[in-house]
Amino acid sequence: MQKTFNMMVIDHFGYLVSEYHFWVGKILDHDPDIMLEGFVEFQSPTTVVSVASEWYATEVRFGRIMDDRKFAISAELVHEFLSLTPEQRQIVCSPDPRHKKEARQLIASQQLQYEKREFANGADRRKHELMQHACWIRQYADPFLRGDFSLWLAIHEYKLARMIGEVRQSWKREISRRLVGLSEGRKAVYVREHMFQSDVDYLARLKAKR
Repeated sequence: MQKTFNMMVIDHFGYLVSEYHFWVGKILDHDPDIMLEGFVEFQSPTTVVSVASEWYATEVRFGRIMDDRKFAISAELVHEFLSLTPEQRQIVCSPDPRHKKEARQLIASQQLQYEKREFANGADRRKHELMQHACWIRQYADPFLRGDFSLWLAIHEYKLARMIGEVRQSWKREISRRLVGLSEGRKAVYVREHMFQSDVDYLARLKAKR
């Protein structure tokens, strides 16, 4: 019998249970209506790791158990953050459009890549992707899996600065104005909106709790 996506996840990420004392907190089965092949969430008292297959892509993210899951990050981002020097991170996050090419080259140079090989079928390819992700999480997220989030603030500062830098390097702005109505004098009333407002608010909460 061919293994389902969730069965393969349990196989390759089983070390989270046996070595890091996680447990399986949530499982969602195949749902063609939302292009979901499978989903498994591992939990510990401090950390959550989710493994999902949506739109024919595997996504693995981890975060603090207390937080909204949208603030979880990938092992790829941690690897990028740790591999770049402080000077290189400044270029990646630079608001100057003249740094766009160098910033993209730096990011590409530190991207984790699947090992290239031929696959007999889709299940074989998915198994290989899960093996790679399981290795990356073990290698780059080990402190977080053990409940050590001392780098969490710094990584989220980098993540937000990186997103803003990418926008500004494209000659755009992360702040926009949205029309919300008219005043009694029939004048347009606008509010300022940040493209990454939820990340800005989350970062502020992290800093307030230091």
